[in-house]
Amino acid sequence: EDLETYDPPLVWIHPKVDRSPSAQVRVNMPSWGDLNGRLLGLSYGTGEVYLILEDEVDGVHQGGVVPLPIKVPSGLMSGRFNPADGHLYLAGLVGWSSDATEDGGLYRVRATGPLPVLPDEVRAVKDGLVVHFTQPLDPAATSIEDWDVTAWNYDWSERYGSPDFKLDG
Repeated sequence: EDLETYDPPLVWIHPKVDRSPSAQVRVNMPSWGDLNGRLLGLSYGTGEVYLILEDEVDGVHQGGVVPLPIKVPSGLMSGRFNPADGHLYLAGLVGWSSDATEDGGLYRVRATGPLPVLPDEVRAVKDGLVVHFTQPLDPAATSIEDWDVTAWNYDWSERYGSPDFKLDG
């Protein structure tokens, strides 16, 4: 076994966003509109669901995450779409460190209308990122000065988590 390498993740999620991702589920329901065909991430650490933005550059898969307005009171462990009703069913529990502290539950999430304005695509380019949104942005929100982006590197090691490292050093 080669202990010097690993299968890289699609995206590293900063622990301030989610310290304990649990599972992913692919949306396979046309009734979910713009999310159909997309990958969702489930969080044991927060009980939240987020959209995973997928990108590929020169054969390297990478991505980002966008929180969705879906949060349940227990840590999420699993999710499946029911083809009979088109709804997402989530199973949750808490056994150790989670911000969502209800003992457990089975939750139904259904599409009820259009999505809020969300990033739905991110592409890495030579000098930055190109972000596409589900709807056109208000022209007042398109100035680069109105945006804040934080980036960091990680140290792959046997420790749980990593300190943040500046990209330039």
